[in-house]
This record gives sequence, C-alpha cells and structure tokens, in this order.
Amino acid sequence: MRAGLKAPEMTEDEKKAVDAWIQDNGLNQYGDDATRMYTGGTPLFDENTGMNRDRYEYILSHHHDRPWQTEGAEKATLFAMETKAQDSQGQGSVAGVFAMLGMLTVALAGVAVRKMHQGRRERFRYNPIHSREQ
Repeated sequence: MRAGLKAPEMTEDEKKAVDAWIQDNGLNQYGDDATRMYTGGTPLFDENTGMNRDRYEYILSHHHDRPWQTEGAEKATLFAMETKAQDSQGQGSVAGVFAMLGMLTVALAGVAVRKMHQGRRERFRYNPIHSREQ
C-alpha cells in the first residue's frame, strides 16, 4: 500500500471473523495458501524499510473484498474448488488420448520410412551407361 493510503482499522469482531475464515478455509496464518513459503519466513517484514507490518493489515491488503464478511464465503470457496477439480479431470483424459495418438503417428511414420528404405535396397540396380565397359 502507498504511504498516503491507509486501510481502515479492523475491529476485534472482524479480526475474529478473519481468524475463523482462515481456519475454515485451511489457509496459513497470513490468509494465503497453506503451502505458501516466504523469503525470510514471514511476509510481515519489509526488508527495504526494516519495519514489521501488522498481520491483519497484510491480510486486508491481499483480500480487498473481505471474504470473511460475506455470508456463504465458505460455500463459494468450496464451489470454486469443486469446479476446478471437475474441470481438470476431463483435461487429463483428453491429453492422454492426444499423447497416445501422437505416439501412434510417430510409430507408423517410422515403419513407413523403414519399408521405403528396404524397398529401395531390394531393387535391382543398373549401372549407368557411361560407366559400362565398352
């Protein structure tokens, strides 16, 4: 955030709602994915200024829409996760089919090239006229 703009302070009730939202959605203590790793171990420390940042200020800066305040935020998150899982399932099988078709095409091309070269070798070779002895 810029120095001139400051987010409104969170009330204690909102902080409790943030903590509950983090717990319900399986996020880390900073409101990010649980598997997220940070350089220096924490996103709250600014290396440029040497200052620490408030945890709730960090969370608010990354979640401007305040998803912990919306009713049904958990349902929306679950729906999004379910939709993402369904979308990715179909793509895997299509990719597998294309991979198999690609391998089959390469194999057939290899067989065709081999047969073509064998056919050339088995032909009777004539000596050119200018190379024959007279």
